[in-house]
Amino acid sequence: MHAPFTIELTQGCTVGCWFCGVDAENFQKPVELSEAKKELFEEIIDSFKTIAGEEAAQHGFLYWATDPLDHPEYEWFLRSFYKKLKYWPQTTTAQGMKHAERLKKLFADTKDLNSFVQRFSMIKKKDLKDIREYFTPEELFLCEQIAQYDNEISPKATAGRTRKIAMKKEKEGKKVGFRYNLEETGSIACVSGFLLNMVDQSIKLITPCLATDQWPLGYRILGQEVLENGKVNETISKLLENSIKANLNPSDVIKIQRGIEVTAPEETKLAFTKYGHTVLLHNIAKASEVAEALRGKEKTLIEICGIMSDNDVSNIDTMIMLYKIRELGILDESVD
Repeated sequence: MHAPFTIELTQGCTVGCWFCGVDAENFQKPVELSEAKKELFEEIIDSFKTIAGEEAAQHGFLYWATDPLDHPEYEWFLRSFYKKLKYWPQTTTAQGMKHAERLKKLFADTKDLNSFVQRFSMIKKKDLKDIREYFTPEELFLCEQIAQYDNEISPKATAGRTRKIAMKKEKEGKKVGFRYNLEETGSIACVSGFLLNMVDQSIKLITPCLATDQWPLGYRILGQEVLENGKVNETISKLLENSIKANLNPSDVIKIQRGIEVTAPEETKLAFTKYGHTVLLHNIAKASEVAEALRGKEKTLIEICGIMSDNDVSNIDTMIMLYKIRELGILDESVD
């Protein structure tokens, strides 16, 4: 799932999961539910409904580096979201039994509403037993129970706090007690769009990526602003216009995403393979020369055009080919 937006209702998280893929800070405070903040939240939802359309906006949710139940009035935000978008957003919590009565009421309230599955993130083995004893099978029917306490059943992305632990233990020469991969890190970032925080009124345009020293949380920040009441739509539009790169420039470094193998199975076909899956591009002039250029030392766009020009391929055809590769999400555009 790649949601178009998510909204944090607190600054930080009380839970402190050791495996947090976005390395949530310690809990600071919830957003005050003042009239001004209510108006801002409703304006945010209206703006996403206008910009993305109602059906796409329905896939937003209300947590990130937070646990939504840390906000004592989380339910107000859920109801406001539903009123605006006719859809009850998904909740994931690691505090199922701490807030069991609230969740039981939430399940009852959403029984006949247009809603998605809810999720328990279980951080102790005892959580599974307690949850299944307290809640009925009917209440849990559309509720995922994720066994985060078991590293085999629920392997962790090597991003955020998990990456920090793995790197620290490797440096100290100690055994890392869970599966990890500091190259193919994975990411828990499931938003290709906007990350907002109601406390500091920040808004960031983000996109998932493998965790790196530059982007240790498993997502890139393309742009960020501060929200003001009455200017939400304007701010979102500004970020979309100024932060998303529409074109490739002559000086851009053309780099393939890490771990993708580039081959030319036929002279007019390019193949991109990773994890056993292959994507083919057809009708590519001098495909073997293209594959060689993309596999070797990083080159700029103009350098690749020069190589292909030497092989009797026009700059226009080379540009069309590179844009096709870009549209597949195969280029690593985190390169500055």
